[in-house]
Amino acid sequence: MKVLTTDQEGGIKTDEIALTCDRYAIVRRLKGSYGHTSTGLAERHIELTKAIMLKTKSDAERNGLVDLSDEDLAFEAAMAQNTMLEYGGYTPCQCVMGHNPRSYYEFESETLEQQLGAVQTSPDVFEQHMRSRMHAKQNTLQAVVEQRIARADHSRPQKLDLSQLKPNE
Repeated sequence: MKVLTTDQEGGIKTDEIALTCDRYAIVRRLKGSYGHTSTGLAERHIELTKAIMLKTKSDAERNGLVDLSDEDLAFEAAMAQNTMLEYGGYTPCQCVMGHNPRSYYEFESETLEQQLGAVQTSPDVFEQHMRSRMHAKQNTLQAVVEQRIARADHSRPQKLDLSQLKPNE
């Protein structure tokens, strides 16, 4: 790490952290104060992860996938985001590994076992994770759309008085 961007928490402003950052040539970039931070990207990412987890948990309960723990839901939500959301045209997985990892479900596969997994009423652990990953991907898109709509609803577009406009002559 070369630059550490954080809000102005008490622990990050201590002399010990300053000496450690100097020792490893890390630049501290303290942002915001009094409730106003510029670390909003991380906060929005966590908010999105929570929304995806809650939606996926609801889907899992509705579909009888009761063996999924909160850790499993967090993992699936994070993986769905890391393979689907793009920043500058690349997903986080592409930036780290050079490609997106192979999905649990291959659409073109025509094996009998893969097709029969969808109709199982008591799926095994692998089928449960495959279903939860698919729900997490769907919920990622839904959560992003809902956040964008909510943000747009709270914006204040300019209102133009059309009666004062004059046509070009």
